[in-house]
Amino acid sequence: MQTRQVNMQRWSITSPKPFDVVVASVEEAIGRPNMIEFIANMTAATSYEEMQKVIHDSVSEIGLMEFMRLDHGAVLAKAGVDGNLKSVRLIMGNPLIMQSMTRLVPDAGSYAPVTVLID
Repeated sequence: MQTRQVNMQRWSITSPKPFDVVVASVEEAIGRPNMIEFIANMTAATSYEEMQKVIHDSVSEIGLMEFMRLDHGAVLAKAGVDGNLKSVRLIMGNPLIMQSMTRLVPDAGSYAPVTVLID
C-alpha cells in the first residue's frame, strides 16, 4: 500500500446573513437533481452525447450540481447535543469535469467535487 500526501486548500467566508438565507442562496446557485432519476438517466444513456445532455440538464449555470447533503446539525440534535446548532455539508461537482480529470490522473476525479460546510 502506497501513501501519498496531497496538498489542499481550505478557505472560509463569514456572512452576516442568517443560516437559512445562506443555505437557500447556495441551493439556488447549484443544480439539485433528483438523484434516483439522474442515475437512471445516466444509466439509460447509450452514448457520451446523451450522457452529456443528462449532466447539462442537471447542473446549474455555474456548472455544479449537488451530489450529497450531510446535515450535521440534525444528527447532533438527535444525539442530544445543542439542538440549535445548524451545520450542513454539501458535496457538489460536475461529472464531466470529474471524468476529464480522471483521464489525466486516476484518482483526481475523487478530488474534483467541492465540499461546502455551512454552519
